[in-house]
Amino acid sequence: MAKISAKKTLVVFKILFTLFVLFFLIERIHLGEIRSAFHHANFQLILVAAGLLPLNIYCQYKKWETLVRQHVKAPGKEILLSLLAGFTMGIVTPARLGEYARVLFIRDNHRISLVGLTLIDKLYTLSIVFSTGIIAMILYFRTFIHPPFCLLLLFMTTILFFLLYRFLGNPQGVKNLLHKTIFENFFSRHKKLKEFVRATDYIEIKTAKTLRTFSLLLVLTFTFQFNLLIMAFSSIKFTDSLITAFSILTTKIFFPYAIGDLGVRESIAIFYLHRYQVVAAAAFDASLLLFLINILIPALLGLVLLLKSRLNGPKL
Repeated sequence: MAKISAKKTLVVFKILFTLFVLFFLIERIHLGEIRSAFHHANFQLILVAAGLLPLNIYCQYKKWETLVRQHVKAPGKEILLSLLAGFTMGIVTPARLGEYARVLFIRDNHRISLVGLTLIDKLYTLSIVFSTGIIAMILYFRTFIHPPFCLLLLFMTTILFFLLYRFLGNPQGVKNLLHKTIFENFFSRHKKLKEFVRATDYIEIKTAKTLRTFSLLLVLTFTFQFNLLIMAFSSIKFTDSLITAFSILTTKIFFPYAIGDLGVRESIAIFYLHRYQVVAAAAFDASLLLFLINILIPALLGLVLLLKSRLNGPKL
């Protein structure tokens, strides 16, 4: 009972935190400024950003399909339903942890292994976001760094990115790293989670390279979407907008406190874009639209398909 109570308290805290941050931002910016920013927005760029959503979902589907079919021969429709159902579950949880519930919609008796595969899926994307974001953050803060040292940092981080990208295509290296850093430290004492640890056994060379490729394409897609949305609400230059988008999405990783990242992403966007004289309302609107396009729409689609599957299809 104590554990359940603690979980409920944490969920309530994060909901209240999200509402507080959103309320603070709206009070600071004012609804009139938000409406004005939308009134002067470039809707063509917004439509292009929204039009990239299918590519975004396709990249996530290919990654999940590759992992699932290394473990169980599930049909494509079932894999897609599980992915979209994960979106629905994830929207109401901090850091989108609810997406791990996607494994409940795959017919398999070893779902713990599927949870491990979901973690691997997330780690591949996170690795690409972090490595590209560090390069972008150096470029963003370049005016505060001594030029020779800035060039050295850029050179080192770029080399590290290519080394990491090469490493992600090496299944044995990935297996060894996950076992030594995560699985052995956190799960070695729990016999029931051996299947979770064995998830890395399903990573083969072809699997690792597919995950690496689609993780990079996914990160480039949603960062470019954010870039377009920032430009839709401001007159910022393309390169400055792109560097800032990468920086915002990387910084957000360190603040997984809000439901669906609402409020946190908007606050970080306002901070970073202030340097380019982008008004707070424009930064808020661009960030909020990214949430609506990439998180809310897929979550609603997942909810519709989930309800339809429950009513008309077989029970999973």
